[in-house]
Amino acid sequence: MIKSFFWVLLLSMVPVLELRAAIPVGCSLGLAPWECALAAIIGNLIPVPFIILFIRKVFDFLRKHWPRMGQVVDRMEQKAENKKPLVQKYAIWGLVLL
Repeated sequence: MIKSFFWVLLLSMVPVLELRAAIPVGCSLGLAPWECALAAIIGNLIPVPFIILFIRKVFDFLRKHWPRMGQVVDRMEQKAENKKPLVQKYAIWGLVLL
């Protein structure tokens, strides 16, 4: 059971698969639905602090070593900057709704 829980946890960290794949895989491995959901949610949340802490360093690395990726990063940052007032305005309600 712990091995299955661990696999669901790891699978839910994969960006494209996330909970959509982790929960059905967990159920097929014999975990209860609530165990699958718990493992998938925990696994989905584990990368968040690392992303928050290191995204600037990753962006700087991309700009320095791959100029084309730097352009993509610049567009992503500009898009985020444009959405900033809306996010700040509805921060609490957006999180509650999400």
